[in-house]
Amino acid sequence: AGVGGLGAIQAVAGTGTLTGTTTLTGGTTIGATAGNTLSIAAVTGSGQNLATTGSGSINLAGAITTGSGSVTINSSGTTTMTGAASTYSGLTTVNAGTLVLNKAAGTDAIGAGNLVIGDGSGTDTVRLGANNQIGDASKVTINSSGVFDLNGKTESITALEGSVGAAVSLGAGTLNLTGSSQTVYGGSFSGAGSINKS
Repeated sequence: AGVGGLGAIQAVAGTGTLTGTTTLTGGTTIGATAGNTLSIAAVTGSGQNLATTGSGSINLAGAITTGSGSVTINSSGTTTMTGAASTYSGLTTVNAGTLVLNKAAGTDAIGAGNLVIGDGSGTDTVRLGANNQIGDASKVTINSSGVFDLNGKTESITALEGSVGAAVSLGAGTLNLTGSSQTVYGGSFSGAGSINKS
C-alpha cells in the first residue's frame, strides 16, 4: 500500500521520474505529496487497475496499455496525460482534482473506455489540453461535482450524460456527439462554442 497511504510508487521530495515502462502485476496506486511531482512513462500490465492519490502533481507521460484495466483519479492535485496514445479499455473515473488530457491533437489519452467525472463532492475536472483526446467510441458521464472543460478545444465522443450540477465548459470549443443512443444530460453548458449531435 506504500508509505503514509501514498501508494506503491510515490514522490515525497521534489520530482520523482520513471523513464522506462512500468509493468503492473496487481492493482497499483501512485501518488505525490503537496509541492512534489511524480512522472511515469509508459504503463502496462494486462487487466491491471491504476489509481492516483495525494495532493501533488502526477504526470502520466506515456501510453497506458493495460487492456481492460481501469484508471481512477483520487488525487486532489493535477494529473496530466501526455505522450503516446493509450489503448486501455477500462473505465476512467475522476473523483478528485484535475485531469488534463494533453497528448498531441488526435492522440487518445483515454482509449476505448468510458469516462466518469465527479464523485458528488468538491469539484472534479477533466480539461482538454489539445483537440480530440478521448476515443470516439467513449461515453462521458458527468456527476454533480464534475466539470468537463473543453478549454476551447474540439472533442468527439459517442454520448454525453449527466446529472443536475454537472457542467460542460465549452469556451470557444466544439463537442461532437456521434452516437445514435439517447442519453439524458441534466447539467449546464457554458461558453460560446457549439455542440453537434449527428
